[in-house]
Amino acid sequence: MKKYVDLHCHPFLEYFSNPGEVIKNAQNAGVHKLFLVGTDLKNCKEAIELATRHENVYSVIGIHPCDAWNLELIDELEKMITEDVVGIGEVGLDYHYDDSPSKEMQIKCFEKQIELAIKYNIPVIVHSRDAHEDTYKIIKKWKELHPNLNFIMHSYSSGMEYLEKFSQLNVYFSFSGVVTFKNAKDTQEAAKNVSLDLLFCETDTPYLTPAPHRGERNLPEYVIHTTDFIANLKNISVDSLLEHINNNVKKVFTKIK
Repeated sequence: MKKYVDLHCHPFLEYFSNPGEVIKNAQNAGVHKLFLVGTDLKNCKEAIELATRHENVYSVIGIHPCDAWNLELIDELEKMITEDVVGIGEVGLDYHYDDSPSKEMQIKCFEKQIELAIKYNIPVIVHSRDAHEDTYKIIKKWKELHPNLNFIMHSYSSGMEYLEKFSQLNVYFSFSGVVTFKNAKDTQEAAKNVSLDLLFCETDTPYLTPAPHRGERNLPEYVIHTTDFIANLKNISVDSLLEHINNNVKKVFTKIK
């Protein structure tokens, strides 16, 4: 059976009545590894609990920029970090919504969570919306200070300009179902050109459902559609793409044996 990886999903009680069943269904469909990504203290706790109950399921915890109202949240987050937590995320910057925390507070919370990643030697999964240049400057600063610190751009859809800029910093890129959308030409161009050594696939369950399931609630097993789509874009076999993705997991998530 092929070993698909969903690098980023949120199969939590907020969205599903039985998260364990969602995870099992994905595994039965061929998703070998699932990364459950928190966005606030509540679902970070849920991610940890679910990951401890399911084999090849991993927890990544962080405070989403739209929830990053104060630095005390990051102190509470640190108390949750155990050996079972394999990354910090979903963290970053989101300037899209007027009712989000200030840019200044988002940046402070982002950088404080980067410091946690350094302290615990784990990677950072980054959310960036309408904030690409500030995100790039922050990552560049921290990569210069800590070259071995790994960043992954979650649901990358920013086109070639920032693909090239982030690639120069050895930042990784995770592509969601957006890449399968007919009008997502910039994202498809990026996926076609990204180095296989910097590539992941994800669902962002329950959001960003790929074709042919658009209009439905997303599920972790739908990462199969996104992965197969990218393999076709890059004109390589699915097996070859999965080999690179699984090797990238080993490189980035050093806690995973």
